[in-house]
Amino acid sequence: MSRKYKILSCLALILIFSLLRIHTFTLSHTNNDELIYVSLAKKIQSYGLTTFQGHYNLFYIDIEEEKYNGFLSISLSKEEKASLIRDFQGAEASKFSHHPPLLSILLAISHNLFKSDIPYALAKRTVNALEAKNQFYACIIPFTSSLLLALFTFVLGSMLFSFRLGILASLLIIFNPTDLLTAHKIWADDLVSLFGLLSIISYELSIRKYKLIYSLLAGVLSGLSIMSKMSGVIFILVVIVLHFIEARPKEKKYKIIFDKRLIVFLISVILTSMPWLYLFLKNQGGLKVLYWGFEPITNKVKSLPVGFLSLVYNRPWYIYFVSLIYQMPIFIFGYLGVLRAIIKKIDSEKIRELTFLSMWFLLVIFILTLRQDREERYLLIAMPALSILSAKFFLQFINRGRLIRILLLFFLALCFFWAATLGLDAVFTKSDLIPIIFLEY
Repeated sequence: MSRKYKILSCLALILIFSLLRIHTFTLSHTNNDELIYVSLAKKIQSYGLTTFQGHYNLFYIDIEEEKYNGFLSISLSKEEKASLIRDFQGAEASKFSHHPPLLSILLAISHNLFKSDIPYALAKRTVNALEAKNQFYACIIPFTSSLLLALFTFVLGSMLFSFRLGILASLLIIFNPTDLLTAHKIWADDLVSLFGLLSIISYELSIRKYKLIYSLLAGVLSGLSIMSKMSGVIFILVVIVLHFIEARPKEKKYKIIFDKRLIVFLISVILTSMPWLYLFLKNQGGLKVLYWGFEPITNKVKSLPVGFLSLVYNRPWYIYFVSLIYQMPIFIFGYLGVLRAIIKKIDSEKIRELTFLSMWFLLVIFILTLRQDREERYLLIAMPALSILSAKFFLQFINRGRLIRILLLFFLALCFFWAATLGLDAVFTKSDLIPIIFLEY
C-alpha cells in the first residue's frame, strides 16, 4: 500500500469528521456542565494556582444574559451566590468543584490564544459564522479531542492489526452517535478518552520496544486522563490488564508483577494525578465522595435536576449493551469478538490483542453498570476497543464470498447513515443523551 494512498485516506477521515462536527462552532452551548467548565476556566485565568486555595467553585460567578446579543458572558461577581448558582438549575453549590481541572485549564489557555470580542462567551442561540468566533476558544477543545480520538483509534488499530482495519475502526468513532454528541458539547468525555487511549498506545510501545520512556509517558497520560475526568482512573486498570496479557508467558509471576515498566507507569501516574486527587479528597470529605456514582437517587434529588435524574437513574442495568447496538448495529461484530475471546474460540495469532481489547471493553462496562446513573457518554472510554473489535470481525466476514461482501458493505453504509442521523438529531435537539426510542419514549 503506497504512502500516497495512506495520506489520502487519513485526509479523507479528517474531512468526513469535520463535515459531521463543524456545527459545534455555531450551535448554542448552555448545558450545565458547559457553564461549569467555562466558569472554572474564568476563575483559573483570574486567580492562577491560588484558584485551588478556596476559589475552585462556582461562587462569585455571574452569567450576563442580556449584555451581549445572542451570547452568555461569564464574569466574576462580588456576590457569593451570584447568577450562576442562583438562576441556573443544576449548577453545583459545593465549596470545591468535583470537576477535574484539565479541561478548564485548556479552556483558559485557549481563551488567551483566541481572543474574542466577548469575554468567556457561550452562544445561547444558533449564531452565524462571524459571531461564532466568540466561542471558538471553547468549542475547539472538544472538537480537537474528538478528532484526535478518531485518529489515534486508527493508530492503535493499525498497530495491533492492519492499516485497513485501523481506517474502519476510526470511521466507527467518527460516525458514533455518542462521540457526535460529546464533540458538540464542552464536556471532558473526549478528552479523558483521548488521554486514556494515548496511554494505552504508549504502554504498548513500551512492551514492544522495552523502553521505559514509553512507560513513563503512559503514566503521565493516564494521570492527565484522571485530571480530565475521574473515570480516567479506569485506564490504570486497563493498562495493568494490557501488561499482564502482553507479558511473556515464560516469565515468572513475580517478574511480571515487579516489571520495571509497570512500576515506572504506576509511579508516573501517581506523581501526575496526586496533586489533584489530594485536593479533591481533602475538600470533598475523603474517600466517601467516591460513593457519589453509586448513591441511591433519593439522596441526590435536592442537588440535581429531578427530571433528568429520573431518566438516567431508572434505566435498566442492561441499557449499555442495548444502547450500543441501537446506536451502531455493526457493534454486533464486536460483541461476537468479545464472546469468542471469552470462550477461547479465536484461531488467530492475534489472540492476545483480541483478549486485551475484550477485557478493556468488559472492564469499563462492568464498572459503569454498577453506577446508578447511566449515560451514553460514559461509554466513550470503551469505544476505541469496541470499534477495533467490530472492525476486526467485520473484515473477517467480508472476505467470505462476493455476495456476502456486497450485503455487508450495504449493511455498513446503512449503519453509518443511521448512526449519523441519530447523533446529529441529538445534537440539533440539544439532548444530553441518546435515548432508545422503543424503551424510553
